[in-house]
Amino acid sequence: MALSAWNSVALSSEKSGINFNYEEKEPIIISGDKSLIRQALMNLLQNAFEATHRGEIKVSASKEKNSVVIKIADSGMGIAQDKLSRIFDPFFSTKEKGLGIGLYLVKKIIEAHHGQIEAQSEPGQGTTFLLKLPGGRHE
Repeated sequence: MALSAWNSVALSSEKSGINFNYEEKEPIIISGDKSLIRQALMNLLQNAFEATHRGEIKVSASKEKNSVVIKIADSGMGIAQDKLSRIFDPFFSTKEKGLGIGLYLVKKIIEAHHGQIEAQSEPGQGTTFLLKLPGGRHE
């Protein structure tokens, strides 16, 4: 399921000069509501795409013990530390025309699947989102 979520973003990134890299050690199937998980992943990728100008977006998926770990990292503008703690709050946005519901919904979707999400960021260096979802199995 994961690779299909990346295809449309990968095609867009080629047109804009962003290097898109997806790494999966072995095919992994994520358990849960396929539509909701896809929505969460696409939202994170869209944010990475919007924050990155002529840079790189790296996505990796792996299985660790009883969890699937997905890492989405961009080389975009990053998020200031004083704002990072609020990015999952409803109606908080660092974007000029953002509504502040995207990352809030991503977190709710991940949590509804008994997962966790965290963000790390450095201004000027980019942002990394780390998702942990229980279960998952190899194809």
